[in-house]
Amino acid sequence: MSLLPRQHSQFAKEDFWDDFFKARGSKSFDWYGEYPELCGVLHKYIKPADQVLMVGCGNSKLSEDLYDLSYHNITNIDVSDVVIKQMSQKNGKSRPKMSFIKMDATKMSFEDKYFKSAIDKGTLDAVLPDPEHSSLAVSMLDEVWRVIKSMGSYIIVSLAQDHVLSTLINAFKERPCIFRVHKLPKSESGGFLMPVFAFVITKPIAAMPSIYESSVAEGKITRHSTSEEIVTLIKEIQYYAVLQNTLSKRKMEGEQPKVALYTPDIAHSPRYTIYIVESPKRYKNKFAVFISPQGQENNWMFSTNEGRLQLLSNIEVERLLVVTLARGHTYKDVEEIKTELSSKVMELAPHGTNEKNVPFLAMAEGVGIRNIVYESEAEKLGLIYVEDVNTDADTMLRQTFCEKFHPELAFSSARLKTVKSKGSTARTVDVSQLVCDVEKVLASLTCFYNRVGDEPLPNLLIVGLKCGTLANFLSTYHRGIVIESVQCVETEKVLIDIANRFYSLDDKVTVTTLDTYNSLDQLPSHSGYGCIIINTDMDVETLGKYLQLISPTGLFVAKCQKEESGQLLELLKLSLTHCGCFHFDDISVVFGSSTEISSSNKTYRSSMSRLIEKTKIGKNKNGSETMFSLDFSSMVVSDH
Repeated sequence: MSLLPRQHSQFAKEDFWDDFFKARGSKSFDWYGEYPELCGVLHKYIKPADQVLMVGCGNSKLSEDLYDLSYHNITNIDVSDVVIKQMSQKNGKSRPKMSFIKMDATKMSFEDKYFKSAIDKGTLDAVLPDPEHSSLAVSMLDEVWRVIKSMGSYIIVSLAQDHVLSTLINAFKERPCIFRVHKLPKSESGGFLMPVFAFVITKPIAAMPSIYESSVAEGKITRHSTSEEIVTLIKEIQYYAVLQNTLSKRKMEGEQPKVALYTPDIAHSPRYTIYIVESPKRYKNKFAVFISPQGQENNWMFSTNEGRLQLLSNIEVERLLVVTLARGHTYKDVEEIKTELSSKVMELAPHGTNEKNVPFLAMAEGVGIRNIVYESEAEKLGLIYVEDVNTDADTMLRQTFCEKFHPELAFSSARLKTVKSKGSTARTVDVSQLVCDVEKVLASLTCFYNRVGDEPLPNLLIVGLKCGTLANFLSTYHRGIVIESVQCVETEKVLIDIANRFYSLDDKVTVTTLDTYNSLDQLPSHSGYGCIIINTDMDVETLGKYLQLISPTGLFVAKCQKEESGQLLELLKLSLTHCGCFHFDDISVVFGSSTEISSSNKTYRSSMSRLIEKTKIGKNKNGSETMFSLDFSSMVVSDH
């Protein structure tokens, strides 16, 4: 016999519930758990002497359980005459102070502020089976709020489906209240797949700005600035529940879902991010956890699907959890992390995994080192961090991250070297090496400037200083090719400050601050650049303006989004005869010159030969396409 409707809209119909409770008989039906799951929340907000309204009581045992614990002043209402008669008959003698009244919760006859508290366990979800019934749900919310006293609480137990959550949030958005959400413990008997929430909405004595809070872990209360943060939190918890269920039933090959784990004291940043990587192959080892060192979360091996698959293949395990560590948190050692993650790891483990047999793997440096040396905020870039991290036992990097510029990727990176002075040692930026692959290509392409004899490369303009790593390299270590001057333009003054303070910007580099990259009239020179390098995101129209500034024999090099490379290449072909393109995963570097590009000129081969392992020069039918490959590992220029 079917006891639940096939069409959810039936939940909102009174005659459905009469038929439902007739079919159910005297057997209780408890939506979303029973007293053991709810008591932790209810006893925080309801006192035994309080007048309590049970909205849509049904034949749940919750009122009976509360009554037996001295909560006698409970008024139960429901639209079903059948269930009200059943419950009155069942409890009339054993619980005489508790009343059962047939009443529509959208049209109650109680006086204003009559009850200290109200409990709704599944009723909101029942009257709001789909968005079309939102007006009915809002009427009920309005009525219940009307009959609650000041400093009283409206407790709503719900699955918080999208349309229910949206209606609930919007109903109280303009009302002064304390809006708090609890995640209820999962029923030991199984119950619902999706997590169940208890929304506790407290009516203040006087008008005040609404307060949004949550309690989803260890009973700690977290304050939120907006209702949107509450919605995001709930959706993340729901996503995790769906993910757990999916992982218990099948492999998720190729999907690599991720889970962010937060601590109550630092709500803005996850303490751990876990990527779930599965192999289509069968291995002896079914499950393992790999902890990446802090500061290496942007490393190819840990930040890309391809890298994590390579790690999975190296370890030879069927399911691998790749754990990255976040900035702003402190990690003692791998054992501390293992202790913190053990329970969560088992929730994501294959069925039948023994907790004692789960290997936690890490690199030789363990949790690694992360020292934040600078932190600031800029309007266009958001939060900015400069940090020193170790990539292995012998290598330290200085990295800059910008919140609004691919926050998971380093904005600038430079290697650090140890310098001894007067018996002490210090770390400083090593300007002789480039870390960023894109900047390695940009630097390498300056070799293609076709000079006559030993004449210097005339004015080099870098558009987009960033933190000065590319400018430093070209200014200081471009051996064998004399550059008349290295000029840079930048729109963010904070980056110029960082370049000088933390990246040892060479004093031979001239930096001009522009209002925007389109403000070409602010440049110290408006033409005759021997080489222009675009090292920042820029629209094609503005790129075209810079293209007009190169000398007749000049070289133009630009970084761009891969999807824009074709359009930019066509733009270069309009004024330059020899053009080419180099592609990364999502970034491209295009270049062009009006003179023939050759890799045989000994003048520049002597200076940058170690940068280029293989150079294949080829022209397409219209004589303009150049393709080549570079060896990044050799991007170190010696002093001789």
